[in-house]
Amino acid sequence: MAVETVLGDFVSSKEPGAIVLRGPWGVGKTYLWQHRIVTKLLEKPWKKRYSYVSLFGVNSLAELKTAVAIATEEFDRDARKQKRLKGSAFRWFWRAWRWASDLLALTPRSGTALSKLFDRIGFYVVRDRIVCFDDVERHGKLLDLKDFLGLVSYLAEQRSCRVVVILNDGQLGSDQAVWDDHREKVFQGELTYAPSLTQTIELGLQEDSSTQWYVPVREALEELQISNIRLVRRTAKFMNLAMDTVENRPLRPETVESISRTVAMLVYSIHGRGVGGPPLQRIQDRTRLNLGAASGNGEDARTEQERNWDQVVSDYGLYLYTATDQALVNMVQSGFPDKLVMSAAIQELDGDSELQSRKLAWSNAWHLYHDTVAENGAEIADAFEQTWPGVSEVEHPANLQSAVRLMRLLGRDELATQFIKNWVGHRSGKRINELDHDQLHWFRRIDDPEILQIIEKAQALVQRKLGVREAFDLFGSKDGYPPLAIAAIADSPVSELVAVLDATVSEDLTKTIRKVLQLGGNPGDANWMRASQKMTEACELIATRSPLAADRMQNWFGIGSVADEGD
Repeated sequence: MAVETVLGDFVSSKEPGAIVLRGPWGVGKTYLWQHRIVTKLLEKPWKKRYSYVSLFGVNSLAELKTAVAIATEEFDRDARKQKRLKGSAFRWFWRAWRWASDLLALTPRSGTALSKLFDRIGFYVVRDRIVCFDDVERHGKLLDLKDFLGLVSYLAEQRSCRVVVILNDGQLGSDQAVWDDHREKVFQGELTYAPSLTQTIELGLQEDSSTQWYVPVREALEELQISNIRLVRRTAKFMNLAMDTVENRPLRPETVESISRTVAMLVYSIHGRGVGGPPLQRIQDRTRLNLGAASGNGEDARTEQERNWDQVVSDYGLYLYTATDQALVNMVQSGFPDKLVMSAAIQELDGDSELQSRKLAWSNAWHLYHDTVAENGAEIADAFEQTWPGVSEVEHPANLQSAVRLMRLLGRDELATQFIKNWVGHRSGKRINELDHDQLHWFRRIDDPEILQIIEKAQALVQRKLGVREAFDLFGSKDGYPPLAIAAIADSPVSELVAVLDATVSEDLTKTIRKVLQLGGNPGDANWMRASQKMTEACELIATRSPLAADRMQNWFGIGSVADEGD
């Protein structure tokens, strides 16, 4: 592009001068400079004479000169490794200067003259180099913009430097008049960087062009019209974090596209509120059946901004309903993924191609509701009836509740009941713990009376069938305290519980026993107290069998035999 060419020619020449790289905030001016211009500049050692300085918070000309000197010294020391820096005297000077500068900042009264001396010496070596000033509009309140412009002119005219100033349009505020009065005297030209949406996205993703997610992320960002380079780079960052959890192994295209579209929208929502991103709650409201947009009299109660947000989410067609979606939400909110959870979720999402097609069909059925105002209730009900059985075993209870409410709204009560029984049926065997209160209401509270009633019946039926062996295994394999397992242990004969303990060989044995014993700390729940008492009695019986058994029970749980207690 023309701007990149002109910048490249400017920094590659030996002619001193100063130019401005300006443009709207967030389009990637600094990123362009650092990743397209500077990287090429530093390819050859003889061109490595460069200083980058941010004016953010700089409050005086003296501070600015010191910042330039420090940037120069650090770059020369780390990048150039010139012979003259190997001399012990000169190396000592730089170390002493940096140390003294920090010290003098703490002792301004007694060290003013000495500080000025160090500033002059440090700034003296800044000559015949490329200097970039960034964040001009964020300089400290005490720095006069005229002093800054004077320094730029001095570096170009007296120090033979090529100076590039990066400026955000419309951000100077009260300094705008000063800038307008002096810019023609200081700068030989101004370059306006106003890239297209596609150019900004490609710039932000240039380092990731070889990844398997490059194309779907680029397309998602273009669809969302995200032209802020920071959001583009943040999307790339989170995609890399997510893919690192599965060691970047090849995934199915559908899986990669799903993750890419979800991450792009979540970054826009959570980190892009300042540029129009819809709140996460609006996306989650769309995921469930949201009938609250209209007021009681049928009028749309949303604000104009809320309608715009909802339109963006609706057009994008994102539904947050999988374990992967929830893992991605947690990652983008916290900044880092739970690696084990994310890896398992992505592998599950990628593992079943048939399941993916069923989920797509289910998503398309929801489009019949969300994407039109046509009177197509019969078509919606037919689509739900056809697609729900394929996703019932993996759907979140909140999505079940949304589907049930919509079927009733369409007069299909019998279909709603069928959906509930189908969903609960998938969880009435080994997955019965998914019906526990903590898991049922984890993402959103379930308050549909029929759903709760059918779940309660399923739990009661399983509870009657759950043996002591199954209850003990369930208790040991699950975090938390599964009510069905607690009830089964509470109702079991002590002899059966002893038999289960005798037959168990596991490194988790003592942990599970201790977990049951600790239920006695909840006197408000009868089942908890009885289960704890049954386990205590079982341990006491085991302790009577031999000195070895007594030693184990005493050392592990502080429980002696019944006979010992009698003595």
